[in-house]
Amino acid sequence: MSLKNFFPDMTPAMSAACLAFVSLALASCSSPDAREYEIPETLCGANIPKDLLGSILPNGKEISKKEKVGMGSKFCYLSVDGKEAFAAAVEWRAEGTPLTDVAKGMHGIDPSDKITPDRRYIYSATGAAGLVECADPSLIDKDVKGDLFTWIYAAGATKGEGDIKSLIKAYTEAMATSDACRNKIW
Repeated sequence: MSLKNFFPDMTPAMSAACLAFVSLALASCSSPDAREYEIPETLCGANIPKDLLGSILPNGKEISKKEKVGMGSKFCYLSVDGKEAFAAAVEWRAEGTPLTDVAKGMHGIDPSDKITPDRRYIYSATGAAGLVECADPSLIDKDVKGDLFTWIYAAGATKGEGDIKSLIKAYTEAMATSDACRNKIW
């Protein structure tokens, strides 16, 4: 059955326009096959390479960013189309805290996950943590006796641990020159 049966006076051009409109309307209701939002350039005050963060984030139309500041910590959350997609944090912990202890309280990683040979990073396919080595330790507030850690979590990540490992390294290195190393994360 064609549109002519319902609208006998419709011209071929009107038919084509109507078909294009209906196709466009249906396409806008389906889930996006591509990323329509802009990938953030910063995360919790650190510049992050867009390609690394983009390799973790899902496709979608809109991204929103929320930050929560606590005593000695800052958590940043990214949601895509209203669903939690990614979380990151920077946090001061007691001096000498092992990565395995950091992993105990964070989503996406476990104390039994892989640790890099230099013992600065622990990672899995969904999350990671890293030990920040501040570029200029003399800038750290003299009242702070601790270690600075980063953490990331990719909700529903399917890209693999290689992408997570690359991102935690970049995020941790970016934090080394950020205000977090000057104890100014809140």
